[in-house]
Amino acid sequence: MRTTTPHPPSPPSLLSRPRRPAGRGRVSTPIGTLLAVLAAAVAMILPVTAGAESSGAQPGTTRGALAALAVGAAHSCAIVDGGGSGGDLYCWGDGGNGRLGQDSTTDIGSGPGQVAGLDPIRLGAPAVGVGAGDAHTCALLQGGDVKCWGNNSNGRLGLGDGWSIFAVGASPGDMAALPPVDLGPGASATALAVGVDHTCVILDGGDVKCWGNNTAGALGLGDTRNRGAADADMGGNLPTVDLGTGRTATAIAAGFRHTCALLDDGSVKCWGLGNSGQLGNDVISQIGGSSGEMGDALAPVDLGPGRYATAISAGSSHTCAILDNGTAKCWGSGRFGRLGTDGTRNQGNSDATTMANLGPIPLPGAPTQLVAGDSHTCALFSNGQASCWGNGSDGRLGTGSTSNIGHEPGSMAGLGPISLGRNVRAIAAGGAHTCAALTNGDVKCWGDGRDGRLGLGDEASRGGSAGQMGNNLPRVPLSGDVVPTLAVPAPPTDVRWEPSGGPVAVSWTAPTSNGGSPITGYRVQRSANDGLTWSTVETNTGSTATSATVSGPAGGSVKYRVAALNAVGLGVWSIESAPAGLLPLEPGRIVDTRPGGETVDGLFERIGLRDAGGVLAVDVLGRAGIPDDTAAIVLNVTVNEPEAAGFVTVFPCGGAPPNASNLNHDPGQTIANSVIVKLGDQGRVCFFTDQVSHLIVDVNGAYPLDATFNGLDPARLLDTRPGASTVDGEFAGQGPVPGGQVLTLPVVGRGGVPAGTDAVVLNVTVNDPAQPGFVTVFPCGTAPPNASNLNYTTGQTVPNNVIVKIGDAGAVCLFTDQTANLLVDVNGSFPADATFDPLDPARLLDTRPGTITVDGAFAGRGQLQGGQVLPLQVTGRGGVPADVGAVVVNVTVVDPAQAGFITVFPCGSGQPNASNINFVAGQTIPNNVIVKVGDGGQVCIFSDQTAHLLADVNGSFPPQ
Repeated sequence: MRTTTPHPPSPPSLLSRPRRPAGRGRVSTPIGTLLAVLAAAVAMILPVTAGAESSGAQPGTTRGALAALAVGAAHSCAIVDGGGSGGDLYCWGDGGNGRLGQDSTTDIGSGPGQVAGLDPIRLGAPAVGVGAGDAHTCALLQGGDVKCWGNNSNGRLGLGDGWSIFAVGASPGDMAALPPVDLGPGASATALAVGVDHTCVILDGGDVKCWGNNTAGALGLGDTRNRGAADADMGGNLPTVDLGTGRTATAIAAGFRHTCALLDDGSVKCWGLGNSGQLGNDVISQIGGSSGEMGDALAPVDLGPGRYATAISAGSSHTCAILDNGTAKCWGSGRFGRLGTDGTRNQGNSDATTMANLGPIPLPGAPTQLVAGDSHTCALFSNGQASCWGNGSDGRLGTGSTSNIGHEPGSMAGLGPISLGRNVRAIAAGGAHTCAALTNGDVKCWGDGRDGRLGLGDEASRGGSAGQMGNNLPRVPLSGDVVPTLAVPAPPTDVRWEPSGGPVAVSWTAPTSNGGSPITGYRVQRSANDGLTWSTVETNTGSTATSATVSGPAGGSVKYRVAALNAVGLGVWSIESAPAGLLPLEPGRIVDTRPGGETVDGLFERIGLRDAGGVLAVDVLGRAGIPDDTAAIVLNVTVNEPEAAGFVTVFPCGGAPPNASNLNHDPGQTIANSVIVKLGDQGRVCFFTDQVSHLIVDVNGAYPLDATFNGLDPARLLDTRPGASTVDGEFAGQGPVPGGQVLTLPVVGRGGVPAGTDAVVLNVTVNDPAQPGFVTVFPCGTAPPNASNLNYTTGQTVPNNVIVKIGDAGAVCLFTDQTANLLVDVNGSFPADATFDPLDPARLLDTRPGTITVDGAFAGRGQLQGGQVLPLQVTGRGGVPADVGAVVVNVTVVDPAQAGFITVFPCGSGQPNASNINFVAGQTIPNNVIVKVGDGGQVCIFSDQTAHLLADVNGSFPPQ
């Protein structure tokens, strides 16, 4: 990585390499200028493992395993290991200052056979991590020791007084005598970062120590004194970086005199040189070189509302992070387009380029690895493809061109994958070259080829001309070659949790890769503040099962995340859990006012007829499985023996009954309707009865506080009756809708329905129809489906609850088969990212002779006999997926022989004391039902009396 920032003069070297004759094309290091290059986040165990591709090994060859890959200013390094616990380290390229660890300053890789015959660096223990800087290299060894060699100016090697020579590893015997860095009594390192001229480690307790050049405060010690060149600098005398009260580091990155740490709560803090905005503090300054600038005084980088980082990387003058939602951001120097913003303006260093205004990089997918080089940046994606942008000189972007990418409007839109002949499992960006580890075990490097840094036996650059990439790009012929190795597991996916009043069931999908080592368990963390901080609720499940029962939520911003464990260690954290969706419940009766009525707990039973104009407030939390953190519930409400024509309204307690209704009834009629209602004061739901009547209420679902369901106070959107009113005066009093016509009803922006809504929950009522017929509610822009939401007879008033997908122009369409008045009330909505999946209505069941269904199954089979149960297959039909948790089904009873009821419940569970439809002889009546899917992907329908049945599906919920 290159920079034009001046460096101080290099001290004279006692063992410096001879100056290269002019004309060889290398980068020299004149007084006042050095090549500023780093490996921002040191390569540890590679994050992904090989696929099923052939390794390409020749018969008889001995192959090791690639455990790590790092790229510096003008050299490259790889750890080759056969057992996954560390191994041999090889470095090639510019040998200046002994950075290759071969007790020599000779370049390696610029001539034929040099890399293939390379001996491993003598370190005294297997290497598990490596970092390559401007002119020095460090290795993390098995057991936690760290050794550094190469340019020793400014104390960057951390060796103290005993190693005052300028170049370590440049002379015979240097590496054999090289001691580990003194990190302090009993301290060991777990992670390593190598910058241009400073080095940092994370200790086993999460503390950070840094040494080397501190002129800009990159060591984070509140002063600008260099550390590491004297014995008194290191060991217990070297302070840890103050990261803030209670904070520890989980990842570390080092650039050109700036350092960034990813903390245990997902925040990122940066300190040191900030001249280009690389600290992300919205000002041009350096931090960490004066007292009082670190600790709690150092604010985290603003990554966006509610966002946190999962990985970080530092280039010479820019910094990058992968965020929890799968996006990526880079800030600092924008020169050459390295930030991916389609411009060259610096970001994060002024009021005009604040971090709050910085958007995500427009990448073609969610990156699994992001690396910042000197003036270019690269990303690896889950599909094994990699892309680079920024400075295209020398072909370092691997595009077959030397053009920059990301520097002008629209250029990131053309970002394509690098052609390497195989998928990529890890990538590293250096000063002017890039290297990748492939899934077949090969390493390939491209870009500036001077000094042999590409390892291909010459000094030619590659990647800047057509035909140089893909299978035409040779692999680096490392000694023993390389194959994929053990790694930590990839992140689990699709994390979900099932809300309850106590312990919570968290489930997930296993990682796509176990890292080459069997998964031994999972760690689960919980956040009670929308992902701002995390606490461990299960350290190790000790099982490969993809679910766990953990401590319950406390509030409405609860999220969970999961990481897999194997022999290598803790894997990558998952994306945080999706917002909790519907919790399907076994139907349970919570109100029955009739004499002899029974409820699940004896509450609200046998309390007698409700008064006309009265309100019944019902406690629901903790009853029939309803969790304490519930925001809304799914009810089936039945009115029984009303003394006069009227209606019932269900609403959140705490306010007056709205101008809306859930059931409209005639005298003596028994009629039911499904209702989704928001909970009101003290977790109660209120029932307004316009006339004296009995009420029966069953619950069959709940939405938690942070569910993607948006409960609304009921609001009337349509009432065609003369003199009627609506929430905004629109669609009121226009008269009956003629039979055979479609009414387009705008819903977005009315009654509290927000923009971005995907589906709405409506209560639709037909009033005074001229002939028997039906009403179908469907998304505008599509043809009316072979389905119905209400079936009615002449003069009947019938309501039904409907969940319908929003159609064109934010509207839903209503088709009435016969002329009738229509009323529509809204009481909830689902956003576009909701866990609810709205479906175009599809008929799954029609027992009447000569009828059809969406797939011909369950059609024309004749009446269901009274007292029998019909198992109805729902998964795999009408768009219902196989892994569904619950479905939304409109069930209609036709021509029953006697008065009775219908109950819909999950197959495999006992029939509950609940009902979804109550009917009288000969009546045609529908009700919308949300029901948990049971054994075999089926729901069961019980009919108390012989009758025809129809069932239409219009939505589904994933399993919790």
